[in-house]
Order: sequence, then structure tokens, then C-alpha cells
Amino acid sequence: MIMPPLNLRTKIIAIILGISLATLAAMFVVVIFLIKPRLETKLEKRGESIAHAISSQCINPLLSRKYFQLDILFREFINSENGVKYLYVLAPNGEVTAHSFGRVFPVELKKLQPRIDKEGHGVARILAEDREIIDISVPLLEGGLGRLHVGMSVSTLQKDVNEIIGSFASVVILFFLSSVFILVFLNKWILKPIIEIRAVSSDVSAGDFDRRVEVKSGDEIGILAEEFNRMLESIKESRATLVQEKQLLAKSEERFRKIIEQSPISMAVVAMDGTIEYINNCAVDTFGYKPEEIPHMSDWWLKAYPDAAYRDEVLALWMGLVEKAIAENRYIERSEYMVTCKDGTIKTMLIFGVLVSDKVFVVFEDITKRKMAEDEICRLNTDLEELVVERTAELLRSNRDLASFCYAISHELRAPVARLKGLSQALQEDWDENPADAEFCARRIEVASSELQRVINSVLQLSRLSQVSFVQQPLDLSAVAREIAGALVRETPDRQVEVVIADDITASGDSSLVRLCLENLLGNAVKYTKLQPMARIEFGRDAASGAFFVRDNGIGFDMAQADDLFEPFTRLHGDEEFSGSGIGLATVQRIIERHGGRIWAESVPGEGAVFYFTLTPVIGERHDA
Repeated sequence: MIMPPLNLRTKIIAIILGISLATLAAMFVVVIFLIKPRLETKLEKRGESIAHAISSQCINPLLSRKYFQLDILFREFINSENGVKYLYVLAPNGEVTAHSFGRVFPVELKKLQPRIDKEGHGVARILAEDREIIDISVPLLEGGLGRLHVGMSVSTLQKDVNEIIGSFASVVILFFLSSVFILVFLNKWILKPIIEIRAVSSDVSAGDFDRRVEVKSGDEIGILAEEFNRMLESIKESRATLVQEKQLLAKSEERFRKIIEQSPISMAVVAMDGTIEYINNCAVDTFGYKPEEIPHMSDWWLKAYPDAAYRDEVLALWMGLVEKAIAENRYIERSEYMVTCKDGTIKTMLIFGVLVSDKVFVVFEDITKRKMAEDEICRLNTDLEELVVERTAELLRSNRDLASFCYAISHELRAPVARLKGLSQALQEDWDENPADAEFCARRIEVASSELQRVINSVLQLSRLSQVSFVQQPLDLSAVAREIAGALVRETPDRQVEVVIADDITASGDSSLVRLCLENLLGNAVKYTKLQPMARIEFGRDAASGAFFVRDNGIGFDMAQADDLFEPFTRLHGDEEFSGSGIGLATVQRIIERHGGRIWAESVPGEGAVFYFTLTPVIGERHDA
């Protein structure tokens, strides 16, 4: 039978009564286990004092064998001394020579085995049905005449103990009465308003929404009453809505059952013992298992998660979520699982549930297509980011090429055009008067036209680099370098040129662009080593950085001018020393950047130069060619 809950007043009374009883019990324990032992110790001391006082009076009667006189002394002392129960002398041979018992001496007193201390004093305790006695004994003439026993009644202590307990009880009663007075105050100013609030709450629960709490004070309880009344007003206002919603809920219950059965979402009802009590049609269609094939959760675990390791992981996760939901009285959180269906397909499911009484309502959300779409979106985003980076780089290159083109138009074309204009004017003036000068001007016009054509072709070649198609494919750079170097050596049969090509150097890139890159680098190496009696040109790959390189022992250049090497139409040497268009290294740089790599050079004047380049983006400090 369930006991009704105690009200607040009863709880406070119980607490006060409990504190009073606990205090009384504590005092009783103190008296019994602390004060009473101390009183008994004092009683033993008193008995020792009495024994020492009488022992001196017992010597002469014992020596003269006047035992009757000693018996009379003992009886008189007992009658005059409160608390002394008996006196007797026990001879060394075990005989009682004198006692205060009259005719019959209790035989059991001879069997006492007192606890003897180092001074010879003995203490023993006698427990009888009607009394409790402490037997104290002292030796007479160091034991030659036996021992004097004094029996001290413990019952004399009970009166003192009762008086102490009575005093403590008075204190407890006073505390209880004070607590009752405090309770009366609490009842009037605190409990009664709270009880009134509770009574109004009960009436409201019974349906009387017009009841209100009477506010009698401005303290916290009064504020609580005001807030409670405002809450009742809100409840009253919303009650009609709640009733209407309840009616709608009742009407929709049947529809809800039909929705569960015909729902496009997989659902199941599982008992706490693991029995699968219900699965809807969508769950059967989704997983392929009929209800009779998975009657218990143990069957579900084995079929839906055939991999033992993954099954243990899923089981631990699910049970942990269920325990958490039970502990926190909430729904079972969503979690993602890879479920194996009857036909062997693996579907990604979001599984969660709701605790309903002693059952679990489980919902399976199939997110397989969504996961596939998310993966595809991630892949597309990655591709898009890479495309944006690539297009941005191409735009930067195009802008730079446009700037270079404008530079060429404003600088490189200006001089040839000016010369053409001047020579044409001179030709017109000297055509009839000075045929020789006219012929010279015609020849200079042809040279200037050729120079103009060369500049225009160079600009067009540089601008087309960003427009030609790019086809990535594996390349054998060693073979390409050997082919280009062989052609260059054959074009200069009168020179001594040593070409060293490392074996098995491969890369990935556009075949035509990479070939153009190597043609410019190797061509420059051949050109700028023409002053060397024995030219040496080397192509290989740096072990430390992974970059490809073209090294020569030509004239080199000052590293202070290294930043100008790759600017279009910028040349460190004049045409009278080394011919060229000034766009070779600019072309090489754009080809390298088109591949996502970079190019740099190192040189010492008179000791040759080394051009390093990569065909893939730089990673950290290492140039991954």
C-alpha cells in the first residue's frame, strides 16, 4: 500500500520531533557511555578509600582472633555508610574469617577472580538479577592476613544518572516547546499562505479556474502569490485552446495510426526485453525482412550488421543512447548507421527513437541518396575550387600577358615604326635627286620591316601561350632534351659542345609546351656558351629540391638582375653580343606557370648559370616537380 505524501506542516513537526528525540537519545548515550562509567570509576575510588580506612581496624582483631568483634564492626559500618553492600575478610587459605552477612555467607563470593593491579588492589564486578556490585579488595599486612573485600552497590549511582537524564530531558522539552512556538509562527506567516496556494492549486486542478490566492503581504510569499495568480490567468486564457487541441488530438489519433501503417518512413515498436512487436510496411519494403524473420532484436543485429566488429560498435552505441534517454527521460538521439538489407545492399540510415512506457518507438530515416548527393557535392566543390584556382591563375597570367603586350606596343613597336616613317620620308625626298641614298633607305626599310615583323611575331607567340589547349600526359623529359640538344649541336658544327642528359627523368605535362620550354632553355645555354672553348650543358633533376635544371658554363649574369630575366623584351646583353627577341625566358615562365610550377635561376658572372623549374605546385620547402 502506498502511503500518502506528508504535507509541509507534518514534515516540519516530524523534523522538530526527530531533532528532539535525536537530542534526547544523544544525551542518553552520553550518560550511559560517558558519565556513568566516570561515576563508576569514582565509586571504585570511594570503595578503595573505605577499604584502606577499615583495613587498619581489622589487623588487631585478626591477630587476636576476635572475629566476632570484627563482624560487629562490619555490620555497624554497613549500617552507617550508604552504598556499602558488604564487608568480609578472606584468609590466605580461602576461608572467610569475618563478614557482614550474619549467619550465612554467600559461597559465590569465594569464587571471585578480581583484577589485581600493581599495588595489589583488586576489582571485580558482580551481576545479579536484583543488583550490581563492584567488589574492591585490598591486602592485609601485604596479604599475610588475607584480603579485605568491600562490596559497593552500583544502584546508588542510578539515582545520580536519573537526575542527569532528567536534567537533559528538561532541556529537550524546553527545546521542543521553543520549536513548537517557532512552528506556530511559521504556520501563520509562511505555512498558511503556502497551504492556501496549494489549496487554490488543487481547486484549479479540479477545474475551478476562477479561484485566486489572497495576497496578504508584500514579502517573497506575497510576490509568489501574485505570480501564481498571474499564472492562473494565463492558464485560464489558454485552457480553451488546450481543450480544443485535446479534442483535435483525439480525432487525429486514428489518423495517426493509419499514417504509421502507410508512412513512407520505416518505423518499429520494440519492447524493453528486445521483442520486436511491430514494424510498418515501409520498414519491410526498405530492409526486405518480414516481421517473422526478425522477431527479436538479437535477430536484427545479426542480419542488419553481419560484420561482427561493426555490430559490436553499433550495439554499444545504441545501448548507450537508450540508457542515456532513460536516465534523462528524453528521446533517443539520432545516429548514423550502415544497415545491410536482405538483398545485400548497404543503406545509410539515421536511426532514433522515443521511449513510450515500457517500449521503444524506433524511426529509420533512409539518407542513402542524400549521403551520395553530399559526397557528389563535396567532390564538385573540390573540383570547383581547383577550377577557380586554375582560372584565377590563368586570369593573372592573361592580365600580365596583356600588360606585356601593351608594353611591347608602346616600346618595342615604337622604334621600328619611327624608323620606317623616317626612312619612307627620306626615300621620297631622295628618290630623284640621290638614287644611291634612296636605295640605302629602301634596304633600311626592309630591315626595319623585318624587325617589326619579328616583334609582332614574338608578341603573338607570347599571347597565344594562354590560349592554346592544354593536354596533360606522361612525358619522358630525358628523351625530349636529347632530341633538342642533338639538333642544337648539329646547327653549330664548328663548336666544341658537351651535352650531359640524365637518364629516366619523367614528368607530367603538355607535350608541345614542355618541348617549347626546353628548346628555349637549352637554346639559351648553347647561345651563351659560344665564348667558351669547351661548352658544357647539363640537364637533370636536383635531388634535394626535386626540381629539374639546365646548367651551363657560359657567361652567366649578375644575380642583382635576376628579377629582370623573365620580363618580356628585357635582355641583359645587346644584339651585338648575343642575338635574340627577348621573350624566350618570358615564354618559359608562362609555360611553367601554366603547369602550376615555378622557375628560378642562380648564376655567378663568368661561371655559368643554372635554371631550375618545376611542373607541379610547390609544396612547403620542397619543389615537387
